[in-house]
Amino acid sequence: MLGVRAEKADGSSIFIKARKGVVLACGGYEASPELTQEYIRACMDIAVTGSPFNRGDGVLMAQAAGARLHHMDCIEWQGYGARIEPDSEVNGRVGTSTNWHSEPAVIMVNKYGRRFFREDMRMGHTRQFPGVEFLGFADSTDTINDWAGAPAYVIFDQTRFAEGAGNFYGGKDKLAMGWFGQHELYQWSDDNSQELASGIIKKGETLEELAEAFGFVGVAEFAEEVARYNGFVDAGRDEDFGRDPEKMVKIETGPFYGIEVWPSLLNTQGGPKRSNATCRVVDYEGNEIPRLYSAGELGSQFGLVYHGSGNTTEAVMTGKVAAENAAALEPWDAA
Repeated sequence: MLGVRAEKADGSSIFIKARKGVVLACGGYEASPELTQEYIRACMDIAVTGSPFNRGDGVLMAQAAGARLHHMDCIEWQGYGARIEPDSEVNGRVGTSTNWHSEPAVIMVNKYGRRFFREDMRMGHTRQFPGVEFLGFADSTDTINDWAGAPAYVIFDQTRFAEGAGNFYGGKDKLAMGWFGQHELYQWSDDNSQELASGIIKKGETLEELAEAFGFVGVAEFAEEVARYNGFVDAGRDEDFGRDPEKMVKIETGPFYGIEVWPSLLNTQGGPKRSNATCRVVDYEGNEIPRLYSAGELGSQFGLVYHGSGNTTEAVMTGKVAAENAAALEPWDAA
C-alpha cells in the first residue's frame, strides 16, 4: 500500500504518499443507503444514530485494494429514532434507544394505525444474522416486504405532552442520544414547543385528525386500536402483546400527538478482515496485504455477540497494534 488518493473541493485529485503504511480507521457504513440495502437488506428508510459521515468509504477502499470482507451483515441498532434534519447535507438524524418503548403513556403503531409489538420490550444492541430483529420490526405485517413499521409512530395524549417530552431522552437536561446528542447538536425542548413548531411532533384534536395528519392507511382503524388498548388498560391485561400492565397508561385526553420514527441503526461491524497479531488487512486467500492495516469497527472482530463498550475497546487496542506495526516497518521509499 503506497498511500491514498483524495479528492479536493474543486474535484481535482491529491495523492498522499505513505512513508511506511496506511491504517484504515474509517468506521462503518450505517449512513450509506446503498450499502445498508446491499448487506442488511434494509430496503427502507432508516434513522442513523451513529455518525452521519460513516458512509462505507473504508469498505470500498479496502475492496479496491483486494481485501477480504467479513461480518458485513452484523449490525447494532437502537430501537427507533426520530429524524431531526432529514434534508441536511449529511442526512443527519437523531435517534433514541429504548426510552420511548419503556414509556407507560405511549403506544407505537404502524402505517395502518395498528400496534405491532410489545412496546415495553427490550430492544437494541442486536447483531443477529442478517439483522433479523431490525428488519422484523420494520416488516410488521403478514405481507412480506410491506415495511409497515418503517416509519412507525409514537402516540400519546395531552396529559403526556404536558409533562414534557424531554423525559423521552432520560430527562429534560439530557441531550438526545446518538451522534447529535454526543456533539450537542440538538436538545429536546422542555415543553415540546420546539418540536411541535418544527413538525417533529404532530397534533390532532381527535384521533382521526392525527391519523389523517400522518396519512395512515386506516383512519377509523387507528381510533379503534387506541380504544382497544385503553380497554386492555382497564382490564389490566394486554391480550395482544402481553405488555406489563404496570407499564400501561390510557391514551384518552385530547388533543393527541405523535412522532414519526424509523428503525435506528447505530453502527455496523463489517469491513476488511484483519490478522489478529498485526491488524494487517488480508486478501481473499488469507494473505496479508503489504502495508495496509485497519482498526476499530471497520472489519470488527465482533460478529453476532455484543460486548459492552466492545467497539470502544476494540478501537483503542487495534489502533495501538496497527500503529505500532506500521511504525516498525522500513520506509518503502526514503525519498
